[in-house]
Amino acid sequence: MLNRNWKYKDICHLKLDSISLHDISINAKKCHIAVYADVVLLLIRWQGVLGDLRVSITSQTEMVELAHLTGDRQGDLKDERRRSQMAAARQVLERSTVMLLTSSKACLRHPDCPSARENRDTVFCQMRRAMDLIHYVVKDGVLSASEGSRRPPGASSSSSSPSPTPSPLFLAPTAEHRLLLQHGRRASEEEDWETGRTAHIAIRQLEDLSSTVRLTEDGIPGGVRGGVGTRERLKAALDAVVERTQDFTDSAYTSHEHREGILLLCDRARLQLNALMHEAEETIGVPQLDAATGALLQVTSDLRALLRRAALERASDLLAEMGDPTSGNGVVADMVSALRNVAQAGDSRRIDEVSERFAEYVDHVVEVVKLLRHVAPTDSLQVYAKHSEIGIRTYGPQVVTAAQSLSRHPTSKIAKENLEGIHRNMSMTLLKLFHGSVYYSRLLQSEVRVKILYQDYWM
Repeated sequence: MLNRNWKYKDICHLKLDSISLHDISINAKKCHIAVYADVVLLLIRWQGVLGDLRVSITSQTEMVELAHLTGDRQGDLKDERRRSQMAAARQVLERSTVMLLTSSKACLRHPDCPSARENRDTVFCQMRRAMDLIHYVVKDGVLSASEGSRRPPGASSSSSSPSPTPSPLFLAPTAEHRLLLQHGRRASEEEDWETGRTAHIAIRQLEDLSSTVRLTEDGIPGGVRGGVGTRERLKAALDAVVERTQDFTDSAYTSHEHREGILLLCDRARLQLNALMHEAEETIGVPQLDAATGALLQVTSDLRALLRRAALERASDLLAEMGDPTSGNGVVADMVSALRNVAQAGDSRRIDEVSERFAEYVDHVVEVVKLLRHVAPTDSLQVYAKHSEIGIRTYGPQVVTAAQSLSRHPTSKIAKENLEGIHRNMSMTLLKLFHGSVYYSRLLQSEVRVKILYQDYWM
């Protein structure tokens, strides 16, 4: 080693052996290679960051373009259900964009936090489902239009002849597109299946079937008045009504008075149905059948009105307690504020207590939305209620998960921002639910009497 106290002339006269010079040269080369490698890695990371920035900018531009395209497509759709599904999917994408940013920042800032990763994955999955639904609705509309344009004049869409094969132009060109179409079709078919299982649809099907009992055997192809097939269909329709009303009678939030009234009307409907089938078997005259049919339709009308009243009263009580979610007042805002405070304080026991109360409240909201979906009279309201239920059921637990991330990193601004973003999304969903419930109440109050078969009844 060199002595720092030596002078320059002493160093000049110092003789270093060849081994020391060789070691110094090797070490210098190693340092040079290490520095060069660090610079190369830094450049690679910089190129990756630039690529990510370009992707982010491109994705934002594409999201804006997608919003315009789906908006135009939504206006072109003729089917009310498909139009409502497109609107719901666009709303999910619009709200999830900001949440995906905040949850991704929290996941990158705290890679060892599983709750932050769960937030990001949940938001991404919801966006993927929305994209799949948009893909299916658009593809369904294109294929339907293609099949309609190829159908010969005078042919009906319900014809028994096989539909022509659509043009390859309208078919998914890759396996990935076929997979997207499959996922979107599955989500849409599940939603359509759920819609068919509402109390409103079940009651309407029972009323339609009971009205056909009056027809003569010439009016019913392959059947007779009061035949075995008619009786079985009527019994199955009534069983479906009773099954749908179980969501009301089994709910802990349905009042005792409404529960007893629903059960009583279901029993009366069964008695009136038995009387109708007896009249169909024994009576030839039309007036007796009209009277029996009218009695059954009156019971179903009373049952529909009671179900609506029970759902709307539950919704009114819940929304009055909830307040305006976006104003910072109400039960949800207070619970989220309490979650944020105890998370920043690191009080795990209090976090569990507040999280449990918040989860119970979310279950309450989901139950009420389910009841509203059962009595929704239009396709748009049914789709709206279904997607509101999915949003609340999905993002309610994510508020607790985001609070857990904040409790693990109490000083993290990104974790706090993530919690605020998810809370803001849920507040907007609840606010839309509030407006939808008010619109639904006004729709029912302004409802007019319509003419159905044989008599006037409330629809």
